[in-house]
Amino acid sequence: MKLKLFIIITLSLCLRMADAAEFVVGYYPSWMQSELAPENLDMERLTHVVHAFAWPTAEGELVYADDFINNELVLKVHENGGFILLALGGWGNSAAFAAMSADSVARVKFVGQLLEFCLQHDYDGIDLDWEHPSNAQERKSMTLLVRDMRAEFNKLMRPQPLYISMAVTAGNWAGQWLDYSELKKYVDWFGCMSYDFHGDWSNHAGHNSPLYASGGDQDGSVDSGIRYLTKTRGLPKEKVLLGVPFYGRDFNAAGLYKPKSGECTEHRY
Repeated sequence: MKLKLFIIITLSLCLRMADAAEFVVGYYPSWMQSELAPENLDMERLTHVVHAFAWPTAEGELVYADDFINNELVLKVHENGGFILLALGGWGNSAAFAAMSADSVARVKFVGQLLEFCLQHDYDGIDLDWEHPSNAQERKSMTLLVRDMRAEFNKLMRPQPLYISMAVTAGNWAGQWLDYSELKKYVDWFGCMSYDFHGDWSNHAGHNSPLYASGGDQDGSVDSGIRYLTKTRGLPKEKVLLGVPFYGRDFNAAGLYKPKSGECTEHRY
């Protein structure tokens, strides 16, 4: 029952490609903590928990909901030998990343507040989910932000440096605006968002997270996403995590890959 509850409130689980048993990351959205208290988390399989979400202002302030801080969550994770990270951004919370990261003063301020947050609340790092850089300037700014984070985090004298991870898309639509050749120098792992291959934005019905493309569909799959990151963009396999969704969608269509009408209905499991 605990695992089922965790799956319901989890945005995704991420499994390390090289050794899934070694590295399993789960997202814990703060707005669901009343439905699943930290004490009920099943930590038997999880190695890392990502607490979602905080976000930046254009001026470099770190912002989060009034009820975000949850000391019981941090204690639960650490008592079970796990690590907890602060998730930054997410869909709907990413508007200020571009302005903040392009401004050297705001960027330094934001990185400083991230470090202060981790030290004050005993977090083990951050997970960056900027959705999404969309031009060459933002690609450069993203790299500068992550570079500055790593430089500041590495100043801490501790056995395990603060983690930096990133949630990234499974294709070139947004991936073209990420400088993976530089980012991989600073990021501990990249969580491949291997889902949302079909939805309201699609003109036909299709699988949310197909393992392989079929029926001539060209909208992507888990397989193509992982190959894009590791083969096309050159990320080391040991730094790529497979993102697993726990939701699906209904389509109003005559069949799979057939034209759809109206909006999709989302179901979470």
